[in-house]
Formats: sequence, structure tokens, C-alpha cells
Amino acid sequence: MNSTLVLEFIKVLGVSEMLQKKALKGNKQTVALSKIIQHEDYNGFTISNDISLLKLSQPLTFNDYVGPIALPEAGHAASGECIVSGWGALSEGGSSPSVFQKVSVPIVSYDACA
Repeated sequence: MNSTLVLEFIKVLGVSEMLQKKALKGNKQTVALSKIIQHEDYNGFTISNDISLLKLSQPLTFNDYVGPIALPEAGHAASGECIVSGWGALSEGGSSPSVFQKVSVPIVSYDACA
């Protein structure tokens, strides 16, 4: 598989592109992917279930810019706000941004969305 994941920034999300490049100097890690597991119900037309698991071919080196995320304990009931991040379109039908984006959004129950 010749897919490659470039881990450029973790803690510098939300700052300007210039600051991201400055902070990343010497901190970039490039790791080949050994497997991509796409959601079984992914729909490329509607972009529903747009999530995948990426298996790395080798471990990452944790540092000030690359590290694990904390996961909640089993049974944890989420409330309040969460951070959503990615390179997705910023408006319906819009193009993808060149800078990784993040935003805080309220957590809404499944029943409220249905």
C-alpha cells in the first residue's frame, strides 16, 4: 500500500498557517499506512459515515506535537461541547480548506437529531 499519513500538527490547531509551519519545523513525521478501514456504510455521494481507521506501519515518536488523545471511560455520558476537526468543507457544497480546521460545537443527543 503506498498511502502515507503525514502527521504535521496536533497541538498547533487553530493558529495561522505561518505559525503552524514555524512550530512544525523538525517535528513532522511521515509514516506509511499498512491498512485503511473505511466505515462499512460510507457513501461517497452523500458523504455520510465519512470516517476511517488508519493503521500505521510503525509506531509514532511522541513529542510536544504528536501524542495520544484521551478517551472517555466506558459508560461516560457526553455533555457540553466537543471539538470537531478536519479538512472538510466549511459550507455546504464548499471546497476544502488548505489549513486543518477545528471548532467547538454543542453535543446533541441522538434523539434530538432524529
